[in-house]
Amino acid sequence: FGTRKAKSDAKASMKADVLEATLNAPEATIGRLGLLTADLKAAGRIQNLKLNAGAELSVTGVVLAPTAE
Repeated sequence: FGTRKAKSDAKASMKADVLEATLNAPEATIGRLGLLTADLKAAGRIQNLKLNAGAELSVTGVVLAPTAE
């Protein structure tokens, strides 16, 4: 989802870890997404995923982990 774009924009590997991200979704959807949190975190390599009620589905506040170069 939105973490992929953030990784691409940063020219980071798709395997890069994400320290934090916020998933915004309509109130009615938040409860269902809560059931998927562990899977979403694993798929996106996200350490801290916040769920937030919003008008539409979006990902904001993506913070990538520093990479060793």
